[in-house]
Amino acid sequence: MKTDKIYLWVGAVVVFFIGRLFVSELYSQGTLIGGIIYSLVMAGFIIPYILGENIQIPSYSHMLVKGEDDIYRLVYFLIGCCICVAALLAP
Repeated sequence: MKTDKIYLWVGAVVVFFIGRLFVSELYSQGTLIGGIIYSLVMAGFIIPYILGENIQIPSYSHMLVKGEDDIYRLVYFLIGCCICVAALLAP
C-alpha cells in the first residue's frame, strides 16, 4: 500500500509539471502557488480517496470514513479534482 501512494505522488507531480509546461510558463509565480495548492489537495482529498483511506476535513477534526461517509467523500473528491484542474490551468 505504501508503494501505491509513492507511485500516485510521482504520477501527480509529473502530471502537474507536464500540464504547466504545456499550458503556461514552468517558472512563474502561478506555478509555485498552483503547486502548493495542487499538492495540498492531492494529499488531503484525491490520493486518500483513491487508496480508500480516511479523509480529514481541514476546517475541523471530522474524519470521513470509507463505508460510512461515501457521499461526502465523493463530493470532496470531485471538489479536489476541480481545484487541481484550476491549478493546472491557472496563468
